[in-house]
Amino acid sequence: MINNDKKIIALQNKIVDRMLIDIPKLGLNEKTLILAAKNCNISEGYLGRLLPEGMSDFKKIFFSDLVLLAFYLQHHVFCIFLIPAKPCLTTPTQA
Repeated sequence: MINNDKKIIALQNKIVDRMLIDIPKLGLNEKTLILAAKNCNISEGYLGRLLPEGMSDFKKIFFSDLVLLAFYLQHHVFCIFLIPAKPCLTTPTQA
């Protein structure tokens, strides 16, 4: 069974993902947040428990994910330059 903290985080991320779909059409506002929750089958009351500060919580989750992604990409790209390239198994002269 999933831990409550993990379940809450998963639901918060589900709402954030849905918000990203709805923002271009509806704008970045509380109404869009409520609609995103409804589209995820989450009641407005439960949304208040998941994101008690509303849009402020949405922004915190979104930007913390963005910072983690940027760090990962920066580290990943840096590591690519440290790993020596493997030679091809077959070259035109071997064929």
